[in-house]
Amino acid sequence: MFNDRVWSGVESLLDEYAKVRQGDLAIILYTSDSYEPAAWVSVGLNLRGVDARRVWMAPLVDPGFVGRLERELPPVPLSQRLVVLSFERDTMSHTNELAAALGRYPREQRVIVRMISASAEVFSGALIPTPLELSGRNAAILERCMRASRLRITTQGGTDILVTLDPKHRWISNRGSARPGGTIILPAGEVATCPRSISGTFVADFAFNVNDYSTRCAPQPASRDAAFGSRSRCRVLLLP
Repeated sequence: MFNDRVWSGVESLLDEYAKVRQGDLAIILYTSDSYEPAAWVSVGLNLRGVDARRVWMAPLVDPGFVGRLERELPPVPLSQRLVVLSFERDTMSHTNELAAALGRYPREQRVIVRMISASAEVFSGALIPTPLELSGRNAAILERCMRASRLRITTQGGTDILVTLDPKHRWISNRGSARPGGTIILPAGEVATCPRSISGTFVADFAFNVNDYSTRCAPQPASRDAAFGSRSRCRVLLLP
């Protein structure tokens, strides 16, 4: 449901994450399940006086996507900054096609933002903290996690697993920012690494996003909560 907090998320997306400014050209990519978020962002861009062009796409397989995208892309060389905003619910589609189409433009003149799980919940919650805030939060989490050799993770849903970390793998931090020309993946606020081993019980009381077909992915989530991730609390114990 659209409300003032959702609108605050739209403003945060445009001002803090994409850093949109007057004179930019925006391309909004969206799948049918994310037409509402695309519409909210389109209104936000129009209010800022930014030229916004919308391109619909089918998830995962869409032979006509490249042609529709090409018709809206500006000629080379660019006379303005290009901002591409992509919205999908359960997938992240056409990555190779998008990279090929945008590769002709200088990295310093393009901004790419791709959102999965696009919904009112993401705008009203995950996009309210700015990249600067997320950077501080992630740094605090990393400071503690990088000193541990094992993690014990439990949830109210029944998960109880012991993760042994592998020091040869580095930690990564998604703070809602990227190098010039890189892709910003939203929602942000993630720290991750590769484990050496995992043991215990894992209860998957949530949905997972895909960028390819999988027989393990149910066609519809079992409940509304499942569409946006588990609502149960997660507890992580850091072990020496």
